[in-house]
Amino acid sequence: MNEIPNINRGQHSVLGRYFRWLFSRRIMRRVLIGVAGLITLIAVYYARADWHGKRMWENCKREMAAKGEVWDWSAFAPAPVPDDQNIFKAPKMAEWFGDNRSIIDQPLEQRMTNDFARRLFNTNSTVEITNMAAAAGYLAWSDQFQDDFDTIGAAMKRSAARIVAHYSQPFSITLPNVATLYAVVKTLVQRAKCHLILSQPEKAWQELTLLHELRRMVESQGRFITTEGDWMRRELARHSLSVIAKGLELHAWQEPQLVALQDQLRDSDFIALHVEALKCGRALLLGSLEDGELFKAQFTASGDGFWTRFQKHPEFLLLALAPRGLMYEHAANVSRNFRNMINALGTGNGIIRPNDVSKAFAPWKRAQEGLPLLLRTQTLVNEAQIACALERYRLGHGEYPNALDTLAPQFIENLPRDIINGEPLIYRRIEKGSFLLYSVGWNETDDGGKIVLAKGDLQNVTLGDWVWTIQ
Repeated sequence: MNEIPNINRGQHSVLGRYFRWLFSRRIMRRVLIGVAGLITLIAVYYARADWHGKRMWENCKREMAAKGEVWDWSAFAPAPVPDDQNIFKAPKMAEWFGDNRSIIDQPLEQRMTNDFARRLFNTNSTVEITNMAAAAGYLAWSDQFQDDFDTIGAAMKRSAARIVAHYSQPFSITLPNVATLYAVVKTLVQRAKCHLILSQPEKAWQELTLLHELRRMVESQGRFITTEGDWMRRELARHSLSVIAKGLELHAWQEPQLVALQDQLRDSDFIALHVEALKCGRALLLGSLEDGELFKAQFTASGDGFWTRFQKHPEFLLLALAPRGLMYEHAANVSRNFRNMINALGTGNGIIRPNDVSKAFAPWKRAQEGLPLLLRTQTLVNEAQIACALERYRLGHGEYPNALDTLAPQFIENLPRDIINGEPLIYRRIEKGSFLLYSVGWNETDDGGKIVLAKGDLQNVTLGDWVWTIQ
């Protein structure tokens, strides 16, 4: 009987010979030599990268010291204060304005997280109210919150704001709850405008005063201010400006109020505040890059798992596994970028060229995109000072002046100039007791006082002029 041939015998023989060759002493020795060589190359690369990065970082620190730049986080971390001096330890403040997320994960847009914010919600808080009946109706509804606003006002009398007990660990710090803050602001703004419509300027002044004092939740943390906190402060000012403008439109403010408004506006330098926020941000980033806390915070914030954090921030994992020298090199580059941004805004002559400052902010796209709004807000603050002076002139002379120079020094000590080009802001008196006051705006072109709208009724801040109008 013929034997059935084993067709797999040749295949097994070939595989056996291959594996014997693969795991032979000669091949294994070559593999081990190759692995050892690769490890040596990696070690040499890491050593060189560490040496080069460390050298860059030490040179950077010497340069910062020579320029008087402060990057030590302890210089920005506010000291603890007694509870009775702390705004956030006042009744209801932590409940209404606190947030349990760290600053690294806390977005500026938030859901309502407490009943106070939910109770404040009213679609009529953001519509334009133009008649006395609607104004009286809104005030009747919002009067229910007067005790709450009194509670907030009493808290704002405290001397300091410490939203957390200790600022030594920057990534444990939180921001005020934006949803609650915005709900309060919208309600106060609408109440102030309604009081003005009803010829109640003193009551409108009380609402406007509380709006101004709300900025202390950000301002009263010493040198500590993040770019998000800076944004909050500007938003509070922007809403306050709408109330000021309404009072000027209705000729509701009198001499003492106008003088007080000018004092407040003169002390509102949002560009300088943004520079301070950049300095604080630089200290936070440089310190956390040097000690590795930034990477730890990125992978532990919000309790997310490793894979979720990796998907959000893969670059941080790569840097964490890279030679430490690359972190030092990255810190040196971050320092240089921050220096360019700070110098672009702190020109010393008060003139900020949009093209120059935009180039300086190119490494930080989100901040770059916010520059037009920053400069426009400061321009509106400067224009508001002049508008108050114009109203004071009108109260004394029965009409607006033909030129702004007439206002100084009786009604305004120094006339703010256009921060875009350093020239006087453009002004002309128009018919029916009105005036037009504007800056050439981001495009650096005099468009004759034209406002360009984007979507809806929102102004396109990169086109047209930045106008203060009284109709």
